Formats: sequence, C-alpha cells, structure tokens
Amino acid sequence: MKTTTPVGIVFFSFSPKAETRRKSWLGNRNHYSNAQLAHKLYANTAAVLQSSGLDVLVFDEHNQKGNSFGQRITNATQDAFKLGYQHLIIVGSDCPEIGTVDFNSIAQQLLQGTPVVGGTGKGGAYLIGISQDQFNAKAFESLRWKSDFTFGDLQHFFKNKAASLPNLADLNNITDLIAAIRLEFNAWSIWLKCLIDGLFIRRPSPQLIRVSSRSQDALSRRGPPSQL
Repeated sequence: MKTTTPVGIVFFSFSPKAETRRKSWLGNRNHYSNAQLAHKLYANTAAVLQSSGLDVLVFDEHNQKGNSFGQRITNATQDAFKLGYQHLIIVGSDCPEIGTVDFNSIAQQLLQGTPVVGGTGKGGAYLIGISQDQFNAKAFESLRWKSDFTFGDLQHFFKNKAASLPNLADLNNITDLIAAIRLEFNAWSIWLKCLIDGLFIRRPSPQLIRVSSRSQDALSRRGPPSQL
C-alpha cells in the first residue's frame, strides 16, 4: 500500500547486534563496551527520528539489499520511493548529535525542491535529503560512499545546489570517540568518557574458589568481627 505522506525518513542502519559484530570502536576484545555503544547510538537515533513526527522507514540487515554499501543505500532509497514518498531524509545511527537536527525544516526545504546534505567535517555525511525527481540510481550507487569524498560527491551529485547543514561528528572508531569527548562537554561526551575510561582500569579476574565442607563448617562457627 502506497503512502500519501510526501516526506519520509529512511533510518539506514544495522541493528545494534549486527553493528556490534561489524564494528569494534573499542577493540575486538571489548565486545561488551562495543555493544553498549551500538545500543546507545541506535536508541538515541531512533528516539530522535520518532519524535520528528515524520514516517520512519527502517532498513537494517533484514531488508537491505546488495553487496556494497552503495548498492544497499541505493536499493533502500529506491524501495522507499516506490512506497509513494516524494522526498526522503536518509540517516544512519553513527551521529550522537542527531538530536540537534531540525527535521521539519529539512522537510520544508525538500518540499521546495532543495536537496540537503549534512557533513561530518572530515568528508563524510550523516544526513541526505533527496527528492524523487533528483534521484538517479546508477549515479547514486557509484558515489564514493564511506570515504573522505562522500560529502563532496553528494554536492556534485546535486549539482552543488544542496543546502548544507552544520557539520556534526560521527563515530566510526576510537579516534572519533576521543575527538567527540574533546569537542564538547555534554551528556554524550561524559558518557563516552566513562565508557572509555572503564577500559583502562585493570581489574583482577575473579577467582572461582571451591569451598570444602570442612571450610564451610569452620566459617559457620566464626563469630562476628571485633569492633575497633
């Protein structure tokens, strides 16, 4: 069934579980911390998108199609347009500051025919606003995705007519995490610092001690500790 709503959001991201398997922000040995970060990023983005009031279409590992990132994001965009949306706002889950984005303002720009791109400051992109009449699947797929050239390629794709959003950080590795902590002192940076600091505190591994029945009897006969 096709929608009559003109603008929709494409939430293009693997689920936290799948993202933890493919990304190791904090090293392969820190699976629990990586999982915590994946869940927090995903939940934060999902909450922001749901609060926008726009339809949110989720494309994760269960319905993304294609071998490369370019194929998968192109197919997701194409499938969303086939549902009847005339304008789409595409976002992933790597941007902790996504809550600062005004999605309704972007929707208005799209309705007026202006594409929108949000850059990361290092050549990537955290948001793409595109209309159906601007979409060329072959050209879109061939962009240099997930690189330092993505933002520039998108601007060229839109013939340099796209409105640019303020640069926001995205988190792809430990360097990005440290940069995000240093950039601004906010709830996210505090949480990230606690997460990272926890990795560098050496804690002795707990020992499994088998207690004999004789030891248990001795323990049960001990009196309370003396008062100092």
